[in-house]
Amino acid sequence: MELELSMSDFQKASEVLKKSNDNNVNKYKYNNDSNVNGKYALDLKKFTPNTEVSVLAKEIAEDMNDLANFACYLDVVNKLGVQGAREHWRLIKNDILEKSKTKTPVRSPKKYFMYMLRMKGRK
Repeated sequence: MELELSMSDFQKASEVLKKSNDNNVNKYKYNNDSNVNGKYALDLKKFTPNTEVSVLAKEIAEDMNDLANFACYLDVVNKLGVQGAREHWRLIKNDILEKSKTKTPVRSPKKYFMYMLRMKGRK
């Protein structure tokens, strides 16, 4: 049994797909711009970092160019403590600097930061 499809069937299907994508997939922004005001982003209109923990989390997020995930860095600083987070951040920055001179530099500092945090927890 063969199925015969006309161009109008393909146009209808593409319109349905376009509408479903607009409703479901595209309602979230997947870029990591510092201008993204997402659920976990730092919104300075609503929150001003005024403790040592939140200031350090903001500095790390700015250094990683990832203010959209400020809450993640705040959680890291809360778990490791201020001194532990500073030490981890310093080690990551040194690793990134050292690897930038090799054949395999770190492509995504924020992913590397979280990866090394997970590896630190496994030891």
